Parts: sequence; C-alpha cells; structure tokens
Amino acid sequence: MFPPTKDEQIVNAALIIFLDALTIHFGDFMFCNWTIHRKGFIANFTKASFEARTDGYLDDGEENAYALIEVKPATRSKTQNLIQMQESAQMVGWLINDSEENNIGKIRILISQGRHEIFLTFAEYDDRYLAYLKNEPFQVKPSETGGSQNEASRHQMSAYQAPGTGASSFLTMHQYGPWNTQQRTDMARLGPILLAITLYAEGEIQAKKRSQRK
Repeated sequence: MFPPTKDEQIVNAALIIFLDALTIHFGDFMFCNWTIHRKGFIANFTKASFEARTDGYLDDGEENAYALIEVKPATRSKTQNLIQMQESAQMVGWLINDSEENNIGKIRILISQGRHEIFLTFAEYDDRYLAYLKNEPFQVKPSETGGSQNEASRHQMSAYQAPGTGASSFLTMHQYGPWNTQQRTDMARLGPILLAITLYAEGEIQAKKRSQRK
C-alpha cells in the first residue's frame, strides 16, 4: 500500500536520529550511544557458517552491542517471514560472538524499522540453547535435578535437550509493534520504552566498569 523509501539509508538515519534525540538531554549517559555502524557477526558451525550484518546497534563505547538495529525501505507486510529469518540470524550471531566478559544476561533486543513502522523484538533463550549454538555439553545444575552436584554431573546431556523432559531448547523471538512514526500518539508510547532500554544498557555498562575497577 505504501511505496518503499528511495533509499534504506534514509530510514536508517531517521531511526538513529530519533534514538539519539531521546537520550541527548540526559546526563546519565557516559558510555553508550546509538551508532549507524553496520556491525557484522560471523557464526561458525561444524559444517557451515554465515555472516549477519546489522544496520546499527547500541554501542557501549568499545563496539560491544547492547541492542541491534535492522531497517528496510518498505513495510514488512509482504516479506515478514524473510525479515524475521534475517533478524533471527543476527540474534544468533550476536549470541555466539558475545564473550563472557560482555555478558548482559538474557535480555536481547532488536529494534527494526520498515519504512514508517517500528518494531521491537525481544529474544528468549536459555543456557541450554547457548551451549547448543556453541556445540558445548550442557551441565545440569543441582537445582534442576533436585539433588547434589554429583547427581547433576550424571545428567550431562546434549545441549538442546531440556533436563527432565527431553524437550528441545529454542530461541524464541517475541515481536511487538508496529508503532507508526507518523502518529504522535504512537511515538509518545514508544519513546519511553526506547529510553528505558537505553538507560538499562547504560546501567549495565556502568556496573561493569565499576566491577573492573575493584
């Protein structure tokens, strides 16, 4: 229904400027900033590999991502499945490449915009899925077996198998939106959410810096 934007970079620049505008008047931000740097993640597996490149990210000042950005010149209505596959690949690449030193817990966020529509996607996963991605054995914790560490060690399993049930462990991408950038009410609702995401990241970065100084 809507014609695509002439250039994807127009959408990209508009989103970055909007994100920066939300934080520019807050003195709390010492480290993190939204960047248009097209950061790439290489995911290597046993018999295959791929590179997923983003359209920007929330940078901690050392090129470590705390949220990803993906934009398209057109709305995603007709190609949503393909776009979601691409965004999932970006999330997988991010998970594989994030080191223990840059562990931000299990909150992973992707901000995407297709033409005038903004979406938020939150990734849900667990330690078993991370072990599966990295082809590492998963050690069940005693709390998951109801017994001691020795009992837990006997429950070592293939990483994609959930303890107790044998169910597979997956990455689930929870998508919310769209918020229409041409509607003031939508932006009034979305702005505080995006600001909270940025403030959360800044808090995590500052906590990490303090722990390194000890």
